[in-house]
Amino acid sequence: MSVGCIEPVPHDLPGAVELWRVDLDRYRYDPEASMFSAEERGRAGRFQFGDDRRRFLAAHHALRHVLGLALDREPGALVFETAAHGKPRLRDARGLEFNFSHSLHECLIGITDGRSIGVDVEVVQPVLDADALAKRHFTPSEFEQWDRVPAANRARVFLQGWTRKEACLKALGVGLLVQPIRIETGFDDGVRTVVAVAGSSTVDIELVSIDLAGAAVGAFALAAPTAQH
Repeated sequence: MSVGCIEPVPHDLPGAVELWRVDLDRYRYDPEASMFSAEERGRAGRFQFGDDRRRFLAAHHALRHVLGLALDREPGALVFETAAHGKPRLRDARGLEFNFSHSLHECLIGITDGRSIGVDVEVVQPVLDADALAKRHFTPSEFEQWDRVPAANRARVFLQGWTRKEACLKALGVGLLVQPIRIETGFDDGVRTVVAVAGSSTVDIELVSIDLAGAAVGAFALAAPTAQH
């Protein structure tokens, strides 16, 4: 599937995983489309700036389009719910799992059959208080690696590490019950198996970063319970 500004993203994650990139500034949609729920319109209306509202609705329109094709349903008929810790999900999804993320004009969508997925994207730009954030959320080993990065690359590397942690936490679906500093995700690009403890479960997470043509960095993670404590 490649429609308009929705493009497939190559990846090395195992299993049946589809990843899509959307340029929200080129994506064309009807902002008055009846497919949007009252909740989506309400959230869009809280944005102060018009570009933010437009991009929010474009991301949700693209998400409905991708999920509708995957499930052979009308996009407007899809009903979204929120899981216990805030992760969105579909009602009556027939085993399909999804996650999505958007930052300025960049949007990433991931869908898979049965395994919990986490997706995160950040447009590369200066990060305020990056040093303090890195100390708070990176493991000691990760902070040491990041602290050695040349100044010109520090924002990109910070955001690569940040998106990797966010993708893992979203795949776990436990909100802030697991602190980012408790998960060693590193900064490498290849597929990495991350082991996380969430409650009484030990979870294996398959994680990979995606470099989006220099403008943004993204990460995708797949999680599955492996053992009980």
